[in-house]
Amino acid sequence: MHDAAISIRGLDKYYGDFHALKDINLEVPDKQTLVICGPSGSGKSTLIRCMNGLESYRSGTLNVPAIVGFGKACELAHGEWRADAATILALRNNLRAQITDALDEVHLNGSDDPDRVPGNLNLSFAFVEGEAMMMAIKNVAVSSGSACTSASLEPSYVLR
Repeated sequence: MHDAAISIRGLDKYYGDFHALKDINLEVPDKQTLVICGPSGSGKSTLIRCMNGLESYRSGTLNVPAIVGFGKACELAHGEWRADAATILALRNNLRAQITDALDEVHLNGSDDPDRVPGNLNLSFAFVEGEAMMMAIKNVAVSSGSACTSASLEPSYVLR
């Protein structure tokens, strides 16, 4: 097993008498990705702020070398983001052109603004069942609606 890239033991965070984070233990193995999700107010941002030193905390230990390494990775990513964004934008535009050239009744959802997030291509296909399309497409991340309507077969109110 690889050493943990991030290791937190017994982290506690208080706001006055309010115990916001209680005895948090977390290990993220090297070369693994972690997603922290939960409802608003559950402590996600507080945990991240404690991990990167923006919040003070009581007790617990943090893996300082891993945190410094993560900071360096962020610094490197910040230096390369423009070139990465240009590459991703070109790939997105190429994919959109190939799809719209090959198919009729394809519509871009959202703005066609040049400042749109480069890695986002949100298309609607007229006369196509979303579930059938999702089953047929294997190598592309596809959804048939927004996350807020994932339990429903009805079209997303966001896309109406």
